[in-house]
Amino acid sequence: MKAMHDVGEEILKALECAKNGQVLEECIWENETIPGDMGALRFERCVFRRCVFDALSAQKSEWIDCVFEHCTFLMADWQDAFFRRCRWASCRLNGSTFANACLEEVQFEACAARSAAWSQALLKRVSFQGCSLQQAFLDGLKPKSRWTVTECDLTEVDFAKTALSGQRLDTCVIDGLRIEGTELRGAVVSPAQACELAKLLGVVIRG
Repeated sequence: MKAMHDVGEEILKALECAKNGQVLEECIWENETIPGDMGALRFERCVFRRCVFDALSAQKSEWIDCVFEHCTFLMADWQDAFFRRCRWASCRLNGSTFANACLEEVQFEACAARSAAWSQALLKRVSFQGCSLQQAFLDGLKPKSRWTVTECDLTEVDFAKTALSGQRLDTCVIDGLRIEGTELRGAVVSPAQACELAKLLGVVIRG
């Protein structure tokens, strides 16, 4: 990992401009370690490849039409941030938080997001494809949220107070889901999953 004084001069200047109210547009950053304070900054049409975001604090930041590929965001703080038409591909998001954030038309593809949190977020047309979400938090999502999960590992994910009606879980691993009551009502699962969920709900199946 690069020390702070090794961070590219172009990046430091760009971030300083953004802190003075300018929008960062059409940046392409590759193989960089990017300093952590991005709170309330705005990015548009930016691409980040193989970057490490060091102790990222991006509360109330805005990201429009941005792409993150093979980036690392361990324990990143995106609380109250806004994302529109963004894509994360093969990124590490373990322990990061998107609590109370708003995500519109966002894709997460083949990302590792163990213990990441989207608690009380608004997810509008958000997709998770082939992601590892073990022990993640998708609890208390805003009622108007629309999102999908495909071929994801949802082991021990916390769905408390998130309605899963109509949600297709049949391609995912759903062992040990954490729920409080009726969250699973109307969810679409496979026959094998239904048996496991029956055990979770205390139902005894005889046959």
